[in-house]
Amino acid sequence: MRGTRTLVLGAALLLAGCATAPADEAATRAPQTSTAAASPSPSASPDRSTASPAGRPGTRPEDVRPEDVEVTVTDAGAVQDEVAALAHTRLHNPSDVVAGVSLVVTGLDAAGDTVATEHNRTVLQPGATAGLVTLLGVPEGVRVSTARAEVTVQTVSAPADPPESVTAEDLTLTYQRSRRFVTGIDNHVSGRLVSTVPERLEYVRLHAICSDDAGTVVAAGTTAASEPVSPDEPVPFDIALVGGPAASCEITATPQ
Repeated sequence: MRGTRTLVLGAALLLAGCATAPADEAATRAPQTSTAAASPSPSASPDRSTASPAGRPGTRPEDVRPEDVEVTVTDAGAVQDEVAALAHTRLHNPSDVVAGVSLVVTGLDAAGDTVATEHNRTVLQPGATAGLVTLLGVPEGVRVSTARAEVTVQTVSAPADPPESVTAEDLTLTYQRSRRFVTGIDNHVSGRLVSTVPERLEYVRLHAICSDDAGTVVAAGTTAASEPVSPDEPVPFDIALVGGPAASCEITATPQ
């Protein structure tokens, strides 16, 4: 099944996608962050989407310093399969300004020992919560149990007025057996990106954090849009997921 969702920069949305049952085959342009969610639909009918504003009236950036803004890590963990290990992090910006942040992400084994340390960065809209997925360079044979993240606010700026937006359409979740993959599983979320930003977006990064029915994160993935995103033509995307089958996905798109 398929669903359609609008990704509004700085707004949280719900989007219905499709979860495919296992097949019997083996048997910074402007700093913006958009967040959407995808979940399997119980019926063939398309789900309706809703949007809500996420920002409050902007504070003049000249009145706010990076050290005045406290972006928090609300959740962090890790997923791993035979191919890769990924850390997934959710960040929240409670301020009235756009915050550009850097992260130090640490992968830990079951004993709590550090097995990988990586750096990443993103931008959060006022009042927004966004997901960030980071590839962990883990030595062969080492298992990652969890991850932690430390965040530092580096820049602040006023939000766009009116807000600019990126749209994800026809979002689909797939999890099925396939001989084409090292893991033996085709696990991905796909869709199309559409931009209402007047300028051409040369680079858009996508992050997927996916959970089971109980809300536990079981899969994650990240990729870049395959080509620049502009108002003229939708751009398809496909995010390969590391981990198990998911009931829902949160997708964060960050034009840079």
